[in-house]
Amino acid sequence: MGIEIIFPPYIANNKETLLQRIQFSFSPLNEMFRSMHVLNNPKHHGIHLPWVIEAKKNLTSDMQKDLQYFNLCFELGVPPTLLPGIYKSVFTIEEEIELLAKKLTVKNARKILHELTLVFEHRENRFIPSLAKGIEWTDFSFSNKSDILEDLKRRPIFVFRRLLNFLTDYYQTIFSAIWEDLKSELLNEIVEQTTLLKTKGFSAFIASLSSERISW
Repeated sequence: MGIEIIFPPYIANNKETLLQRIQFSFSPLNEMFRSMHVLNNPKHHGIHLPWVIEAKKNLTSDMQKDLQYFNLCFELGVPPTLLPGIYKSVFTIEEEIELLAKKLTVKNARKILHELTLVFEHRENRFIPSLAKGIEWTDFSFSNKSDILEDLKRRPIFVFRRLLNFLTDYYQTIFSAIWEDLKSELLNEIVEQTTLLKTKGFSAFIASLSSERISW
């Protein structure tokens, strides 16, 4: 899914006003969702294969079912509504899950359903560029549609309760073993990028992200 960011003239006026608009988000829950993506797509994350092999040993049958049921939540990215750490300062996974629990209401069910429906309907066309459909993606296939979309329409509270239980179990059983190391890497990266931004400027900061999907 392409995202275009347009800076208003007053923001791009000078380096100072531009730098003031940069924020760094620390979202432990996002990292946990991304680890679920790796578990479901290990062939495209070879560097993490040793971890996948060990993690799968501890997956219960219920967690395996939940990984498939909630696959749309992390298959190609995590819907913003499920990541309160993007909008508020959080420091622990428990804190972010608690914030998420407050957002998982019938009132927000339609918004979450809309985000997941967009992922389901547009993911293939928007995620994989036509030039990338070579050998790298020959064995890639999207998961089958789970019941989550229909369940969100008919019984959202059931979906939300199941999600919160799954997140808690997954963290305790799988993710807690690697989180402390990941947290240190994330915090170090934030410090390094902040330093680069202040010393080298905005363009150097964007270039350092090393992503060919970013056009600047």
